[in-house]
This record gives sequence, structure tokens and C-alpha cells, in this order.
Amino acid sequence: MKKLKGISFIIIGAASYGILATFVKVAGQEGFSTASVTLSQYIAGFLVLALLDLKKKPVATGSGSDKYKLLLGGTCLGLTSTFYYLAVQYLPVSVCIILLMQTIWMGILVDCMREKKRPEPGQLLAIVVVLGGTFLATGFTGGGSWSFVGVCWGLLAAMSYTGSMYAANHIATDRPLFYRSKLLVLGGMLAILVFWNVRIAEGFRPEVLWRYGLILSLFGTILPPIFFNKGFPLVGMSLGSVLAAIEIPVSIGTAHIVLREQVSSLQIVGCGLVIMGMIIPNIRLKKVWLAAVLLFAVVPVKAAAIDTLKVYSAAMHKEITTLVVRPAKQQVPSVYVLHGYSGHPFRTLQLDIPSLPAMADLYNMAFILPDGQYDKWYLNSSLVPDVQYETFLGKELPEYIDQHYAFVKNRFGRAIMGWSMGGYGALHVGMMYAGTFGAIGSMCGAVSIVPEVYNFGMSKLIGTDTAVWKRYDVLSNARQLAFSQQELIMTCGISDPFLVYNRALDAKLNELKIHHTYIEQEGGHNFQYWSAAAEYEVLFFHRYFEGYRK
Repeated sequence: MKKLKGISFIIIGAASYGILATFVKVAGQEGFSTASVTLSQYIAGFLVLALLDLKKKPVATGSGSDKYKLLLGGTCLGLTSTFYYLAVQYLPVSVCIILLMQTIWMGILVDCMREKKRPEPGQLLAIVVVLGGTFLATGFTGGGSWSFVGVCWGLLAAMSYTGSMYAANHIATDRPLFYRSKLLVLGGMLAILVFWNVRIAEGFRPEVLWRYGLILSLFGTILPPIFFNKGFPLVGMSLGSVLAAIEIPVSIGTAHIVLREQVSSLQIVGCGLVIMGMIIPNIRLKKVWLAAVLLFAVVPVKAAAIDTLKVYSAAMHKEITTLVVRPAKQQVPSVYVLHGYSGHPFRTLQLDIPSLPAMADLYNMAFILPDGQYDKWYLNSSLVPDVQYETFLGKELPEYIDQHYAFVKNRFGRAIMGWSMGGYGALHVGMMYAGTFGAIGSMCGAVSIVPEVYNFGMSKLIGTDTAVWKRYDVLSNARQLAFSQQELIMTCGISDPFLVYNRALDAKLNELKIHHTYIEQEGGHNFQYWSAAAEYEVLFFHRYFEGYRK
């Protein structure tokens, strides 16, 4: 019974750590800075731990040197949170947690250097397995295009986490739990203040303390040490280390449920190897080899590749960053995916539609993600010479893709879609180049040039002449779709500010008797809506492509 209780304690502690990154990412999406989120966690955590320490019976708290050592060790704790939370802003949670787990082999090397001995065979195997699992889990084998800055933050987090683990296991271990935790967290808070300095005050909103500080401190600085301190003595270090690996699937699973992050089967294999690397030093090698064989036997290895291209545009005299998400099969249809205002292709895969690689595998379909350069609206500007996106998307990019890939090379195997600014771009470019794209999809698109659109960068592209606006206005040019023989799908959330204009376009198309699909659902103008809507639209394109294959 005691062992079962210990198992439960360790699982709860590890799972608590696992959910942190998702909360941090949500806080960032709500406009809270990484600095304020991190500091609020440590302020709340320190106050709670200080109160818990006060309630304990007074005991000798050791020498002054112990206090300073704990404060110094706590700086690693604060830097771990800072670096990890910064990585979360650039990378999917599933990649961040794997980068953080590099502390497994880093810790082995630190112990070996401290004890001046060579790694044991089991430790060497653990290092190899963890590195191999990292290679798979981060998606590098498929040409993954993760942010280099994010990867650097993730590896720095792993290094500081290694220091934190050393401090927790070697500094003043005979002191009371809450006393040690309080000083470690205080040291972490001081490190955060030094790292961020005056930037903490920039845009600081007090509500971050109760909205995210309390919950992050509960799951990040209070519950884990309490449950680990109670659980490890009951189950032992070996079993406890194995159980602590639950942090990885909890972290990835929470991100999948809340953030809709997708994980390929190849990444699942990689995560399994990293978990195995945590287990190897604590179990017999025969069991490790058996587990490895079973893991590769039951998990299919399949993942879309992601290519990063620099495509030169003769019309704009510059290169445009473009991502290509492609399945293993070569001759497949393709969908051009246009991001929204202020977005970029990397964010599309990390946040807006992270399910694209999985859908590429599922439907045998390629996705082309050009960079719309923040606010260029995918049009040809007469005022800005290097903004000629109609030409690039309708002619230059398809020609480049046709030359370098074996995708279907006609309008019946090519579609274009986007959301917000990209929804406008998909409709505008799709209508202009009906011979290039056989199907168009718009999610909460800016279908009419109204102040909400004009004031977001379009004014510098098309000027102030309202007569000129009509050339670019989708609603005004809807009649073009009557003769294009294109399939069209539009979706919009009922809480979206563009809903009234999407309804107007739907009514105009009905009036003109132009066949189309229009869907309204719960949701607003945010990534949660278009991430879900994209799955409907991709299925729509899949059925369109399949119809012409037959």
C-alpha cells in the first residue's frame, strides 16, 4: 500500500511539471510577456513556501554558507524557467520538453566529471538513446524548420536544469523541505530580476499574478518538491526515476488537447526513446533491448518532410521564404497556405495549423507556405514595387514548385487557402488566377476593404483612392467566380468581427447563383478557430482532388 502511494505521489509531481509549458504558451497568446509570467510564478511560489515554512516547528537551519549556497543554486532554477519559457514562445511544446530532457545526458556527464570516473556502459547507452530520440522527436529527420533561437533557448534550459538538479540533490540536503525550497525559489527570483532587469516593467500587467502566477507556482514550485519528497523514499530512486518520465507524455498530451499541437508517429518514437534513456540507468540492459524492439515493432515510422526554400521572385527582385510540407508519396496534389496578418510560415506550423504535417500524411497532400511578410496582403501594389504577390503566388511560385517537385501540375491538383489576411489573399489571388488554382478556401477572411482592413497596412499598398480599392475588393469582384469553374469554401466564427462581411459575400454569391460552401461555427478571430477550421477545408480539398483523380 505504501509503495502504491509513493507511485501516486511521484506521478502527480512529474505530471505537475508537464503542464507548465502549455499554460505559459497560453499566457503569451493573451499578451503577457515571458518576463512577467516567469516572475509572477516565482513571487507567488516564494510567498506560499515562506508561509508553509513558518508553520513548521522551528529547527536548526544550518550555517550561513548553506543559505548562500541554496540561493546560488536557486539561480539555476530561475534561469531554467526563463530559458524554457522563452523556448516555448518559438517552438512547439513537444519539441521544448525533449530539448529540456537533454539534462539526462548532461547530468550523467556532470556526475562523471565530479566523481572523476568514466561513464558506465548503461550510461553510455542512455546517452546514445537520448540523442537518437531527440533527433527523431524534434523532427530534424524530416527537414524540420524549427527556430534556431528557440532551440538555443531550449538547450540553455537543459543546461541550467542540470544545475538545478545538482543543487536540489547536493546542497543542504539535511535541511527541512520548505526551508530549502523557499531559498531555492528566492534565488531563482533574484536571477529572473537580474536577467530581465528593466524589461520586466515594460507592459507588466498586475493581473498576471493571479491569472497565471498562482497556477504556475502551484504546479511548478510547490507541488512537485512536496510529492517527490514524499514519494521517492517509498519507492526508491530507480523506480522513482522511471515514473518521473511521465512528465514527457503529460507535457505533449496537454499541448495537444489545449493548443491542438500535432505530433507525428516519428516524433512519438523519438519521445519513447528519450523516455527509455531516462529508464536505462535504472534497469537491467536485457529489459532495455526488449523494450526497444517492442517500441519499433508497434509504432509505424511515418512523417511528412518539411523543406525550407528561398524562392526568387523576378517581379519583386527578392527571395521569399517558403516552406513545403510533403508526404513520402511524390505525385500528390498541393494546397498553397497563406498566413494571416503579422504571421509567418514557421508560426503556421508551430501555432496556427500545427496539424498540417499530419494531414499531409493522412491525405497524401503537399502544403506550400509562402511568407506574406507581415502585412503585404498578397496583392500587386502600384505604390510599392517590391510587393507583387499576385504575380508571385499565381505564376512564379507554382512554376518553381512544378520544376522542383513531382506534384500534380494542373489546376485540378492545386488549391489555395488562408485565414484573415491570408483568407483575403486566397480569394483575391485565386480569383485572379483561376487557371492555376481549381479550389479556394477562406477562413474568417477579410473579404471587403473596410477600415478594419485598410488601417492594417493596406493603405500604403493601394493608396486612398476609393475607385482603386474596388479592384482589390473581393466582395466587389465576386462576379468573377461565376465563370471560373472553381470550388469554393468559406468558414467564419460567429464571434468574428469579419462575420458580417463574410455573410455579405455568401449572400452575394447566392444572389449570383455561384456554387460554394459556407460554414459558420462557434469561435472568434484567433488561432483556435482557424486551426480547427483548416481541418474541414483540407478535407474539402481532398474530396475535390479525389473527384478529379477518378
